[in-house]
Amino acid sequence: MSFKLTNSDIGLDIEISLPVSLSDALAEHWSRRSQADCEQEFVDEFSKLFARFVPDFVDWDIKPPTKSQSAYAALLCSKYGLRLTPDESSYRGPMAQFLGYHSYVTNKDRRFEDAEDFDAD
Repeated sequence: MSFKLTNSDIGLDIEISLPVSLSDALAEHWSRRSQADCEQEFVDEFSKLFARFVPDFVDWDIKPPTKSQSAYAALLCSKYGLRLTPDESSYRGPMAQFLGYHSYVTNKDRRFEDAEDFDAD
């Protein structure tokens, strides 16, 4: 049995084939949920599960930022009055660019404070 994942707004149409044993189990689960009028709970559970797996197969730069990236960005924003754009808040690539730039700019005055200690004279 196969299942379809469709988003007509973006032209996404994926057919997902499962082994018969899994298809049968899913069909039985759906039947039980339908009989108990719990279809929406099943849809909600499936949506949450699917949302956890999407980052595993999208390109690196469009994955959500890591917890560490978000925490460091929050620190920089609060300390220096910076603001994240929606893309920087949503995607790992733009977040990495934000952090790289602002980490350098906010720390550049301290970068070579002890440069005399490294003279080879």
